[in-house]
Amino acid sequence: MATEPAYQVDRNENEIIVRLRRNAVNEERASRIISYLELASIRDRSRLTAEGAAELADEIDQAVWKKNRDRLSGHGR
Repeated sequence: MATEPAYQVDRNENEIIVRLRRNAVNEERASRIISYLELASIRDRSRLTAEGAAELADEIDQAVWKKNRDRLSGHGR
């Protein structure tokens, strides 16, 4: 008795197409896997260094604090 594979991968010139059997994985998990692949692809193409990422995170933290400091420190406008 042969069982169907849980997934099928097809390729063409511009795409990799993955088909999943509905009963193989739920949609939420499939969406998380696709999001992970997308983030991994972005990370692989990124030229951002760890130092640059830390600097960017600091800039974001400062901007968020500046925007919200009155509200967060209890001193409303």
